[in-house]
Order: sequence, then structure tokens, then C-alpha cells
Amino acid sequence: MKKTFFTFIALFFLASAYGTIRRVNNNPGVVLNSAGPAFVYSSFSDAQLAASSTVVDTIYLEPSDISYGGININKKIVLIGAGYFLDKNPITPFDKRNTKVSGISIVGTNTPTSTNPTGTVLYGLTVQSDNGQYGNIILGTSVTTFGITSDITVIGCLFNTITRSTYGGGNNLIKRCFIIGDINNLASNSVISNSILLGSFTGGSTNNLVKNSIIFGGITPNSAVTFNN
Repeated sequence: MKKTFFTFIALFFLASAYGTIRRVNNNPGVVLNSAGPAFVYSSFSDAQLAASSTVVDTIYLEPSDISYGGININKKIVLIGAGYFLDKNPITPFDKRNTKVSGISIVGTNTPTSTNPTGTVLYGLTVQSDNGQYGNIILGTSVTTFGITSDITVIGCLFNTITRSTYGGGNNLIKRCFIIGDINNLASNSVISNSILLGSFTGGSTNNLVKNSIIFGGITPNSAVTFNN
């Protein structure tokens, strides 16, 4: 808990030093303000549209009983949710509701202007629809004009699978996550650590590293260097 707290604080100050903090809250009755100085939006798409393309903005998805739906990340941002399994700690004074999105796609765009989400950080998200089905995180796209998406960091998230499309790049970090399904076809120099994986790991390169994790479905031979699993 202490380590998680300090990681959160470090991310907070790192992001706030370079960009704007934007809140997203879809609870009924929340006062919205897209003009600032307190930036509050009802949807992720509105917050991302307002986010800078030149500096790294931080977007908070705040606790809610309502899923924020599927989200498409097309800019480099820091996206922070409330965490997962919060109700397993009954003595916590904080809001026990998760931050739920039904699916995450991380891909650039070439309209109306070119953007690329390389370097995006996801923290504390529960990828799950309102009906309880866990969703996926997809890195990259099959369209060349959108460019290669790489250097994605996923920390403290709960989701089904994470997979790489054709133009999803390497140097990704997946840490302290609870993964219901599989990790598929990650590109080179990706690291998976301190996570629980109920499915299996299949990497697209032998330069990947899997360490300090619990993996129920096994690791495809020669797909990664493994340590202390």
C-alpha cells in the first residue's frame, strides 16, 4: 500500500509539472466545467479532445457505478483511475467504487491532425463493462498511417487480455496488474512484473522479460526471459 501510494504521488507530480490536470466524472449531479480553472468533463473523449498534443496532460477517471465505456487513446497522456478490488479492504475510508471502462484501444490518428499516444501511462483502471464482462487493452493498429505505438506503461490495472496489433511497438511495461486472460504478442523489450496472470504469456520477441509474477497458463517457450515466477 505504501509503495503504491508513493508511486501514485510520483506520477501525479511528474504529470502536473508538464501539463494540465483534467477530471472526468459521469455521476449524476456533478458540476461540469470545461473552461477551467478546474477542468471537469462527463466523458473521457471530451477530456482527451481538450488535452494538449504537445505536453503530457493528466486525466483522472473518478469513481463511479457507471462504466465510462470503451475509450480510444490517441494522445500521450497519463490516465489515472481509482484502482481495483477496492471493496476487499473494508476499513479503507476512501470511495470503494472502481473506475470502469469497457475496453481500451491505444492508437494514433491522422485526422484532423496527426497524434501519437506513444509514452502513455495507464494507472488504476478496471477494464470491465456494466454487465461484469472484463475487456481488453489493445496496443497499436493495423493501419500504417497511424504510426507505431510503443512505450506504453500499464500499472495496477485489472483487465482481460492485453495484445499488440500489427503496428504496436515495444518497450512496454505491465506491472502490478491482475489479468484475467492472456498477454499476447508483445513486441521486443517489454517487461511484465509483479502481476497475476490467469491465462498465458506469448511474446513476439525473445527480448521480453517476465519476472516476479504468478502465471497460471504458462509461458510460450523462447518468447521471454523469465525470472522468479
